[in-house]
Amino acid sequence: MDARKGRAARIGAAAPKRGPGFRIPAHAVLVGLLFIVATSLVIIAGGQVMPWREGQRPWQEIRVRQPFSVLDQEATERARREAQESTPNYYRLNQSLLGQIERDLTGLYNDLRATELYANLDQDKRQALDTRWGIDEPAFQRLQALLVEGYTFEEFQQDLQQLRAALAATHIIERMPEKYQKVGSVVLMDPATRTGQETRRWTFANRQDEVAELLQRSVAPFPRPMTTPVRRYLADLFKEGAQAVWLFDVDETEKQRQINYNAQEDRYRRYEPGQVLMPPQQMITSRDLAVLEAEHHAYWEALSARTKILANAGIVTLVAVVTLVIGIYSVKWEPRATMNWTRCAALAAIMFIPITLGRVLSLAGLNEYHAVFHVVLVALVMTVAYNQRFSLMITVTLTALLVLAMRGDFGLFLALLTGGVTVTMILDEVRSRSKLIEVAGAAAMMSFAIDWCYQLVTYQQIGYGLINAVWAAAAAFVAVFMFQGILPGIERLFQIATSMTLLEWSDASKPLMRRLALEIPGTFNHCLLIGNMAETAAEAIGANGLLARVGAFYHDIGKLSKPEYFVENQPTRNLTRHKGLSPAMSLLVIIGHVKDGLELAKEYGVPKVLHQFITEHHGTTLVEYFYRLANQQRSEAGQEPVSDIEFRYPGPKPHSRESAILMLADAAEGSTRALSEPTVGSIENQVHQIVKRRLEDGQLDDCELTLRELHQVEDSLTRSLWAMYHGRIKYPSQDADRDREEKKEPRPEPRETAS
Repeated sequence: MDARKGRAARIGAAAPKRGPGFRIPAHAVLVGLLFIVATSLVIIAGGQVMPWREGQRPWQEIRVRQPFSVLDQEATERARREAQESTPNYYRLNQSLLGQIERDLTGLYNDLRATELYANLDQDKRQALDTRWGIDEPAFQRLQALLVEGYTFEEFQQDLQQLRAALAATHIIERMPEKYQKVGSVVLMDPATRTGQETRRWTFANRQDEVAELLQRSVAPFPRPMTTPVRRYLADLFKEGAQAVWLFDVDETEKQRQINYNAQEDRYRRYEPGQVLMPPQQMITSRDLAVLEAEHHAYWEALSARTKILANAGIVTLVAVVTLVIGIYSVKWEPRATMNWTRCAALAAIMFIPITLGRVLSLAGLNEYHAVFHVVLVALVMTVAYNQRFSLMITVTLTALLVLAMRGDFGLFLALLTGGVTVTMILDEVRSRSKLIEVAGAAAMMSFAIDWCYQLVTYQQIGYGLINAVWAAAAAFVAVFMFQGILPGIERLFQIATSMTLLEWSDASKPLMRRLALEIPGTFNHCLLIGNMAETAAEAIGANGLLARVGAFYHDIGKLSKPEYFVENQPTRNLTRHKGLSPAMSLLVIIGHVKDGLELAKEYGVPKVLHQFITEHHGTTLVEYFYRLANQQRSEAGQEPVSDIEFRYPGPKPHSRESAILMLADAAEGSTRALSEPTVGSIENQVHQIVKRRLEDGQLDDCELTLRELHQVEDSLTRSLWAMYHGRIKYPSQDADRDREEKKEPRPEPRETAS
């Protein structure tokens, strides 16, 4: 019974201790709270996003929820046009014409006073008086008699001013252009006072009968002998509408028309609650959209403060729930995302920036399907930085928050989710640019197909649905190509290396690889062998084979500092360089290649993801040769044995499956190389012993290798080592052949061996 209890106690002591339980780090809690506050403010700010867009067909009728008035642009424009067209035409007095009449009549008066007898006139003067004024000899005599009777120049000037006033009163106006002919009145501007007199009575200058009658009345102020020549003169002057007393003032008319146009008040149309704004399945035009926006704004403004507070509280709650889901998932399934401040802040920023951009651009009126760009880009970053499962979770939560921020419908949710899920499922690793092109094409096609089908299902117009589908496809396509440009920055931010980067660092032309090949070819060949073994073993358990191979290429670069102290770089197996050194000093040289390798990796810019292979490929294992040598020397000197802790590598132990595989491959290859006659059994036993010792030594405690995977790794390493170190047929020498020939001995047949 006591033995059984003791065995149970030992098993209990060896069992792994339970952690303190599920706990979210304090920095993750703080970042989460900041994310909730910032995201909620972004979603709340700017009010509600319009759920309708031009060209869309609503599923059901849209009714007025709150009374409002909207500017009736058609009625307003109609009223303004009517006011403009009803503006009277403006006319100005023809001062040049009246001045000419005054000068000509004054000249006639002066000519009459200068010549008293008709006989004294020459022939040209007589003809001019007759042609222009209709004055023959009898008329001339009557005019002379008028002057003799005392018709003074002052009286003539008074009559002339009365004629001027009479002509202005005739309202003989110039015919206006057709554009202005619809008015019913005109305004005659007084040149002295710059005031206008509106009248509906006028006569166009081309109406000869009316003009003649008006002119007949206008000459009445003159004495009878003068009326005939004046009437004759005016008749010739106004003949065929060549002259008008009032001229059309187009500038003043246009000015007054514009004043009347602008003076009209806006016309508004009133909508009452319950009134149908849009019947179902009717396409929304630009005019309809303006009315819907006005109704949406009126409804939002009419909401009480309590209702708005409750709505905003609901938004904060939804954001908080989604953030809590992300936090719990990250801590439980992807602890790397919350391990430090940097990663927490990066994850929050990757979620916050797309939500902010989507909100701002949707409020600005950009097509809502531009948000596919944000989701696809984030899905790509998360897949590369973490894994497909974590990326899928982030894609779903980001889609939910974006649809909430943009007030999108189910079609937008489908398009965003489809684009993100497509790239997450296809992008397992980035080995080449062609892979990104493949992902871009798949994401674009799936986004286009899903959105196009949704538009058809909701009875949208073909043109409207096509525009949305093209937006979704183009956004997905652009996101993938933009991701290719920012990929180096993502690798530095998350301290990762994609397969494409790993392939670049596996190139033999890299400076460190060239130094290994030229300066320490033994270590270089050892790294190549370990790389192939580690890649095969990693792929056998579903780990990252490429990462294991490239990590193996660089795990021993620290030996460049002191290559002659390592057996693979010595011409013989005798440790000649260590013969003059104490075991402790040799230990420092041996374990120093880990520190030197890390410094070289930083100097040459080796991706940080490969640093683990340099520091962890020995873990905290014992440097057994020098440990035994030190104990042997101390034993011979009669001293106490040295502690094995002093002869161990500084570590750390492997934290990833790939790093653990490299440790096992490195140790197995070194021990197998020391076998004098490697066989299948001896190699298998040697590998098993190596794996067993590492497991018992606790070197695999911090990685995620299971016993099943460990067995698969052991089997893969055995096969790889047997392929490299299997026995060869010993070919007989020429002397042995000659001896057999002389003795007539038959030549032995070669045995088949595994290769």
